[in-house]
Amino acid sequence: DGLTAGARDAPARQQTLRAALEWSLSLLDARETQLFRCLGVVASSASLPMVQALAGAAESERWLTVEALAGLVDRSLVQVTHDDPPRYRLLDTPRSLARSLLAREGEWDEVSRRHARALRRVFEDACRRIVVEGRHQASEMVPMELARDDARAALDWAVQRDPVTAVSLMIGVGLVRSAQGAFTLDAPAALVSDALAMPELDALPAPMLAWWAFNYTDYARSDGRLPPLGREWAERALDVARRQDVAPAIHVAGAALIAHLPVDDAASIALAAELEVAARGPLPFVRTTALAAAALRHWRRGEDGRAVVAIESMIETMEGQGLAAVSRVARTSLIAFWLGTDRPDRALAVGRSLLAELEGTRNERALADCRRLVSASLLLAQDHAGARAMATLGWSAAGARDERMHPGWLDVLALLAAGERRFGTAALLLARADRAWGDRRRGRTSVRLRERVVALLPGGDDGARSAASTVGPVSDAMIEALALAVEDARDRTEFRRTAAED
Repeated sequence: DGLTAGARDAPARQQTLRAALEWSLSLLDARETQLFRCLGVVASSASLPMVQALAGAAESERWLTVEALAGLVDRSLVQVTHDDPPRYRLLDTPRSLARSLLAREGEWDEVSRRHARALRRVFEDACRRIVVEGRHQASEMVPMELARDDARAALDWAVQRDPVTAVSLMIGVGLVRSAQGAFTLDAPAALVSDALAMPELDALPAPMLAWWAFNYTDYARSDGRLPPLGREWAERALDVARRQDVAPAIHVAGAALIAHLPVDDAASIALAAELEVAARGPLPFVRTTALAAAALRHWRRGEDGRAVVAIESMIETMEGQGLAAVSRVARTSLIAFWLGTDRPDRALAVGRSLLAELEGTRNERALADCRRLVSASLLLAQDHAGARAMATLGWSAAGARDERMHPGWLDVLALLAAGERRFGTAALLLARADRAWGDRRRGRTSVRLRERVVALLPGGDDGARSAASTVGPVSDAMIEALALAVEDARDRTEFRRTAAED
C-alpha cells in the first residue's frame, strides 16, 4: 500500500501519526481527497488562487474547491498561515503522504504542470504591474517572494518538460533574488544560454524579459557559472518589446542595452535621448532603469556632476518604491563614484552612513562591498590604521570571496601592504590580483588602487610583473596570512613553496 510502505520500521510516534492521517483521509469525499493529493506538489505554501489552479476546476466550479479546502482545514490536514490574505500548506508528513498518493494515481506530471504554470503567472503578472502599471514595487513583489521556493522546485520539473515555463520561472526567481540584493541564480546555468535560442521566448511578456535583461549583466558578474550574455539578452528583450509594442518595456530594455554600447555609438546616442524623457516619466521602475543608464553614460563621458545627480535621483526613486536592499547596493556605487573622482572624503561620508545601516542586516553582499570601498577610501585618505581594521573585518566576513568582489579586495589588500611599507607582500598580492582580474577590466576605483600600489613599490610595475612570475595558486587562507600580517613576505622562495603546499 502506498500509504504504509516503508512505515514498519518507523518510530512508534511516526507510525501513530501516519495511522491518524490515514484515518482522516478515509473520511474525505472524492473532491477533498483529490485536492489533498494536488497540494502535495506545494513546496512551501499556496494562495487560494494557486490552490484553485492546482485543483484544475473550471471557473464556474471554483467555489467547490473552496469548500473542499475548508474541509481539509477543519480536519487539520491543511495548515493556514497568518498572512493577509492567508496561505495554505501541508506539514512534512501529510505532504509526503499526498505526494505518494499523487504518484500512485498517475497525476504527478499533470498537477506539476498546473503548479508551474500558475507560478509563472504570478511572476509575469507582477512584472507587468511593476513595469507597465507603475505599481509600488516592494508591495507587488511580495507574492513573488512568497512563491520563490515553490518556483525553484517547479523549475526542476519544467526544465525537462516545459522549457519556456522553466525560463519564466528562472527569470522570476532571479528578479526576486536581485530585489533582495543578491545577484546569484538558483537555476541551471545552461538554461540561460539555451533560452536565447528558443523561438517561443518571443511569447514571454516583454516587461519580464526587459527587467531580466537589465539585471543580467550584474548576475553574470556576480555568478561565475553564468555566461557573459548581457548584450544578447538586452537585444532580444528590446526586439520583443518593440514587436509587442510595450513602451515601458522598450525603455527598460534600452537601458539594458546602452550599457553594452560605446558612448559615441549612434544607437547609444539615440537610446540616451529616449531614456532622458523616460527618466522624467510617471513610471517609477522605468525611471530607475533610465537613471541608472544615464549615470553610467555620464560616468563614461567624464561628466561627474551629472552622474552624481542621476545616481542620487535613482536611489531616491528606489527608496520610494520600498527597495531598501537594492538602494543600499546602489549607494555602494556612489561610494565607488567618489573614489573614482579622487574624493575619498565624500566616499567616506557615504560609506560610513551606509555601514551603520547595513550592520546587523542580512544584506551580506552590500555589506561586504561597502566594507571594501570604505577600506579603499581610508587607504586613499592615508588612514592606514583605520583601513587595516576595516579590511580585517571585511575580508573575514561573508561576501568578500564573492567572485565579483574577490579581485577588488585583493587590490585593497595590496595597497594596505604597500602603505605599511610591506613591499614584498604588496607585490605578491598585486600579482595575485592581476591574475584574478584576468581578462576582465578593472573598475575606476580598482585602477586607482593599482596605480597607487605601483607608485609605492620600489620596483614599480617591473616589481609587480616580477612577482607575478613567481606566484602560483594561492588560497584565501594564504592571502589573509600575507595581507594581514605585520611582517613583510620577503622570502619569495619560501612563499612559493608554502603556497604550493597550502
